[in-house]
Amino acid sequence: MARYGQIVSGVKDTIDNLYANGIDPIRSAEGRAAVSRAIQSVDPAELNNMRANAKVGYAYLDALQKLNSQGKYDPNMQNAYLRSQGLPTFEEFSSEGGNAWTQSSPMEAINLRDLTSPGFAHRTAHELTREQAMREMGSSYDPRAKYTGFTYDDLFDTAGMLVPGLRGDWRAEYFRDISAQKALAKNPNATQADIDK
Repeated sequence: MARYGQIVSGVKDTIDNLYANGIDPIRSAEGRAAVSRAIQSVDPAELNNMRANAKVGYAYLDALQKLNSQGKYDPNMQNAYLRSQGLPTFEEFSSEGGNAWTQSSPMEAINLRDLTSPGFAHRTAHELTREQAMREMGSSYDPRAKYTGFTYDDLFDTAGMLVPGLRGDWRAEYFRDISAQKALAKNPNATQADIDK
C-alpha cells in the first residue's frame, strides 16, 4: 500500500507543483505535458501487479471473515503456515519488487486432536492381560471377567508410530512450538527432553 501511495503522490505532487507555479495542468500545453510525463513514469506492470494483488487480497479477507465467523480461523496458525512457506504475513506483504500474493484464503484452523485423530482411528481393541485390566479397572476389577480395550500404553505406542509421520508437517511444528512454550512457562530451565515429553 505504501508503494501505491508513492505512485499516486508522485502524480499528485506534479499537479500541485503546476498549480503552485500558476500553470493550469489541463488548459495549458505545458501543464498537460507535465501531467502526461508523470503518468507515463508509472510502470504499468507494477500497477497491474498491485491491482491483481488487491483482487486476491480482497478474496483472502472475505475468506478470512467467513472462517472467523465460523470459529475456524487462528491468526497464529495462519502466520505459522505462511512462515513455513517462506511467505510474509498478510499484514507484512508488499507488492513492491513484483511480489505476488498467492493465497486466496487463510488455512482452516485445526487443533492437535484433528491433526492426530486419523492415526488413532483404526485401532482395534485387544484382550487385556490381568495386570493391564487391574491397572485400568482399579478396584472394580473382576478376575472372572474378560476385558478388552486400549491401555494408556497403547495410546503411547500409537503416538510413537504416528509422530515420525508428522515430522516436517508445518502443523506438527506449530503444535510442537506451543508445547515448548507451555513447558518453558512451567519450567524455564526445561531441557529438550522435558519439552519432548
